[in-house]
Amino acid sequence: MKNLLLGLFFLNVLFPAHLRAQDDLFLKYQGRSPTALVGDGKFIIRTTPDRFVAAKGIKLDGMFRFFSNGYELLPASTLWNSTFFPGGVAYDIRVGRDSISVIYGVLPASGFSICVKTSAWIEVRLMLNNSIGLQRKEKRDKSIKYVFFNQGELPPAILSYSDFQKQLLTASGQKLVLKSPDKTLNQAVAFSQSLLDLGYNGDLMFCELFRWQDIWARDLGSGLLPGGMASGRVKAARQSLEYDLKRYALMSPEDCKNSNDPSQGGTAEGIGWTARSVWNYYQYSGDIRQLREDAEIIRPWVAHWIRRDYDDDGLIVDVTEFMDHMIMMLTTNGVSTLAANSMYASLLNYYSKIEKELGNKGEAQKLFGLYNRTVNAINTVFWNNERKYFNNMVLWDMVCQRSSQASQAMLLKIGATDAVRSAETLDYLRKNNWCDYGSLTIVPRMNHVGLENDQNVKVWPWWNLWEAEACFKYGEKDNGYKLLNLAASTICDEKYPGFIEETLDTNGVSTGGNVFVTAAGNLLDVVVKDVMGVEPLIPGWSEIKIIPSIPDSWDNFECRVPTPHGYLLIKSKNRRLSVNVNDPNIRFVHVSDPENTFVTGTGKKLYKATLALSNRKEPGYKLVKKTGLPPLQEGKAALFYDPSFHSDKPYPGAELLNIDALADLGNTQYKKILVRGNRLPLYSSSGKSVKRSLEAFVKHGGTVIFFGATTNAKSDEDGAGILGEQCGIIDWYQYLPARTKIDLGKWVFSPDTANTSLLQKNGNYTTVFTLPQSFRGKNILIELGPLSGLDSVFINGSFAASFRDMEACIKQEYPTRTNYPDAHRYKMLSRFYVVKPEAEAYRAIRFSGQNTLAVRIFNDGMDRGMPDSNGASIGVTETGKSWQPIDEALPDVGLSSPKRKGVNYWGNEQFFNSWSTKNGMFGFEIDGDGIEFCDNTILRGLPKEHMPVRTAYTDFAIFKPWTFETLAYTTTRQHLLYPQVTERYPCIVRIANADTKGGYVLITPAVAGSVTGKNILKKLGVNFNN
Repeated sequence: MKNLLLGLFFLNVLFPAHLRAQDDLFLKYQGRSPTALVGDGKFIIRTTPDRFVAAKGIKLDGMFRFFSNGYELLPASTLWNSTFFPGGVAYDIRVGRDSISVIYGVLPASGFSICVKTSAWIEVRLMLNNSIGLQRKEKRDKSIKYVFFNQGELPPAILSYSDFQKQLLTASGQKLVLKSPDKTLNQAVAFSQSLLDLGYNGDLMFCELFRWQDIWARDLGSGLLPGGMASGRVKAARQSLEYDLKRYALMSPEDCKNSNDPSQGGTAEGIGWTARSVWNYYQYSGDIRQLREDAEIIRPWVAHWIRRDYDDDGLIVDVTEFMDHMIMMLTTNGVSTLAANSMYASLLNYYSKIEKELGNKGEAQKLFGLYNRTVNAINTVFWNNERKYFNNMVLWDMVCQRSSQASQAMLLKIGATDAVRSAETLDYLRKNNWCDYGSLTIVPRMNHVGLENDQNVKVWPWWNLWEAEACFKYGEKDNGYKLLNLAASTICDEKYPGFIEETLDTNGVSTGGNVFVTAAGNLLDVVVKDVMGVEPLIPGWSEIKIIPSIPDSWDNFECRVPTPHGYLLIKSKNRRLSVNVNDPNIRFVHVSDPENTFVTGTGKKLYKATLALSNRKEPGYKLVKKTGLPPLQEGKAALFYDPSFHSDKPYPGAELLNIDALADLGNTQYKKILVRGNRLPLYSSSGKSVKRSLEAFVKHGGTVIFFGATTNAKSDEDGAGILGEQCGIIDWYQYLPARTKIDLGKWVFSPDTANTSLLQKNGNYTTVFTLPQSFRGKNILIELGPLSGLDSVFINGSFAASFRDMEACIKQEYPTRTNYPDAHRYKMLSRFYVVKPEAEAYRAIRFSGQNTLAVRIFNDGMDRGMPDSNGASIGVTETGKSWQPIDEALPDVGLSSPKRKGVNYWGNEQFFNSWSTKNGMFGFEIDGDGIEFCDNTILRGLPKEHMPVRTAYTDFAIFKPWTFETLAYTTTRQHLLYPQVTERYPCIVRIANADTKGGYVLITPAVAGSVTGKNILKKLGVNFNN
């Protein structure tokens, strides 16, 4: 059994004799037969003892039936046994007194292959259902029969069941081999390489076989790339990095995402991981030409995210989070997290190394200076000096003291603090986050998501491996080994045995993916880099260090580590270390004890650790001072007022700007323009752009004051508002043909039969309407309002329109350079359909008679259906025009309920996809109480007010040269922070361009019409008699 695992090729060609005594790496289950996965990455097959079905990549569905003398033999399921090994699975079935063995796997030349071992008198029938064919061959050995099924030809050397198993083991590609007293870890090393192979389709490595079939920057940087290199899968690792870099090259940094999903990359966190990947690949390859090409791609992205630190305090608010099912939802609130800033530090650190290596010393020094600034900020703002760990986030200077396992592990992993604090943090995690199955994601629980959330008080073996890396890095090898062992132990889970789990609950039960390729790669990297202590000291591996950090109980162990041009054999016998180098490019091995370390194949040196920032003792961190805003420009103020646009009266004594003047501010005498509310025309009557006019006004130092700027509520649905999709500030209007409308209401709902809950709103919505004869011959206009589902519309049973007809109206002001699919393109988009006289549905209309309008809604993830609040209508255009609200995505359509744009999280628009957010204006609805004005601002000295506040404005959309200043806060009670029960949010803010000194002021509607509001305007230099 020992020799079988390594296979004939590895036994006889690659491995010297002393590695042939490998322990049994098989996972055995007595009386149980869990489902296995076999494949080659391009296809994957699920197998059970007598059944196999393709999971992806191929058409295969088969079942075995066994017969003797014409009678079918029915196996006893309670007696099935199974053995899992890297490259395949074997099942033993008892049928009466006979035993049948079935083994599944993939052979390089034969593809998917099966061997069935039975008594000679048993007939084996394979029943295929809608499948490709498999070649069948039989071989006999006395009373034993072997039946083989293969996609291709069976290799001639395979004559028996044992031959077949040996060939599967040979094909499993175990380039990294660990033989240690820890059998589970040995197995995990072997199986994790098989999982990497299953996750590699020939072009790239997937993060997870079924749930996440793509690449995320964090997965690539922490697991796939380092694990691929550690296990000799360098081609797959490089291809995956090139795949990710190509996405960056095709997109623009202003997109803030490198695909249609920012969590995959393009954010500060994503670039931090990508810079690390580029550097680590260079360390492995030593290819300076390749480093230069890779650096050229990500350099603009690095520069873009440095602009995110708009106040130069060393900290940023990212647009998403690696905890993208939990903390990401708070980034719009203005949350600055430990995780995001740790990876921002990583971005600066690794890219400074890259620039230095490329000879760009000035840029390298600048980046390293920014890195040190961020390190100072992290260690002053997030450090909990009383309890000796790092707090997880800050919300408007209010600190949340939850202990985030992965965030702190990430910080320590990249070395953005000193050794003393690292040790204290690891000690705190061990005492407070650890449970029997690993280190919990966050304690205490977060309140804005439920405990069913896969990141709220859960164990992620992947993130636990980050903590293990930190433990090894700072000399806590026993704790590091403990976490490594717990992660490795998840391969024993009976859902796809051998493969590492994604998520566990506090009882150790798997709750997420069961084949997490990223974690497998991370485990392999920890074994090589941390346990074996193997790392390059010079790019290209001409000099390396080998300093194992093994448990004290490991007197004897052996490890074969692949290298760029060969391999290392590391062996300890009675704790005496020997290293055999089989790589001609390795000139020196640096070891901690040259006298007691036997090195063959190259030279050896004493390892001398460099004094890195992370190893300094108490460096004396200093709080980074924020850069203030330029002063508000003095000068005359005017009120935007046009009687055709406004229904209320202007302030007495105000100098007025009508729409034409607002659209032509090039030579204006005014320095401040007051807008009551946040309604603006898109164009003047002559077609001049108000947006461009306001931009020019601000560019010349002017300030636009929105007095009573309303905000939209954030929803709890991806793509519909949870991430600020509708949280821009401006409501835009167009001068469009007026409409005569007939209200559509009293909708009758018929639920879809596929609905599984009474709350679901998929189904048919019908209402009746009557159109006058005067409408005949005119285009009929149907406005349904914003829908969260997809819709089809019928008039008297005749198809009239569907959501896809909105494409003719949709316009993107800030598209990305690539046309990624937008899964949420229609979500909460108002539906407006035109039924022309030549249409079949038009001919179905009974003018002056009763008609039925039916709307079929499906894929309604928000369960909104067709609410009466949508104000649906049917009508025709009139000869005159009127100012009508529009959606920025539908600028030529007047709507009763337009969708205000803010960001495009999912899809082929830039992340900040509205004029509001491009100019730094972002906000959302809250349940606030009171207003407290900030000292050291232009509103200092105003008394605290007690009133309800429904608006919050945050710095979520701010990049340099825009800067952000809070002028007043309001208080909420969302229980987001710990241990506090309240939060605060800006409700009056100033957004200024640091270069031009112009900008915008957003003032909550709570003060509009009050004495406080008048006093605020006076402080801002607006002295109308209002």
